[in-house]
Amino acid sequence: MMRHRWLIVVIGLAIMAGCSGGRDTELLGEPEPAQVTESDAAVEEWDAESGLDALSDSLEMFAHLRFYGSWFDIYPYGWVWRPIVVSDWAPMTQGHWVWTIYGWMWVSYDPFGWATYNYGYWVNDFTFGWVWVPTCEWYPVRCEWVTWDDYVGWAPYPAPGVRFRDPWESTDYDPWVVVPATKFKETEVVRYRTPPKFKAGSSERTVRREPPQSQTLERITGHSLQATDVTLDKIPMGGQQLTRVVLPPSEQAIVEQQRGKMKTTPAP
Repeated sequence: MMRHRWLIVVIGLAIMAGCSGGRDTELLGEPEPAQVTESDAAVEEWDAESGLDALSDSLEMFAHLRFYGSWFDIYPYGWVWRPIVVSDWAPMTQGHWVWTIYGWMWVSYDPFGWATYNYGYWVNDFTFGWVWVPTCEWYPVRCEWVTWDDYVGWAPYPAPGVRFRDPWESTDYDPWVVVPATKFKETEVVRYRTPPKFKAGSSERTVRREPPQSQTLERITGHSLQATDVTLDKIPMGGQQLTRVVLPPSEQAIVEQQRGKMKTTPAP
């Protein structure tokens, strides 16, 4: 009898293991992470916080992020960084857009934005929430775009194998921020976030997955776009080249003013 009970347990475990395979991230958007116990997560975080010794040399350029969040090693991304933020926070919501010689740039009010919106990917993990997956290649901005009619939408760039649903495919349309084109250049642009809408006669066929054209915005708003004079500060670090955007004093003053209104971790 006891032997039969053990046999049933073994068969049950085998069935459970067979049913715990991966899921299609291309369709579902957010991958299901490997199960991590609280004790395991604590050990992984402690290893990362101990001078980031567990990270490769190529990620030393992001060591400063430890002041604003924690590093975790999660499947299938490896080392990711989770910011310390309020519960309803989402990437690419606290900031504004500027037109530059490099194209559109996101001026972030998050103190960690110099890294997370010019490098890497974002994933809304089932267990950890929003986490950033680092890479060492710099871009003027890391986001996906949708534009149609008189609307502009953007979302943080997802990790390979992950697809964010289009903003009209979900009732809460996260992680997209969609605003009327007339409000795209506002300093507190997230205040104008709106549910996606299509004009009569328009449909998803009118959607363009590209940044808004400067000429189109000038036509819609009736104002000419002036390029913001930004420079790039390039510093050798950790075997890589760290690139940071240097804003002109007028833009930096806006950033400092907006950070004073936010509930975020203060700079060290």
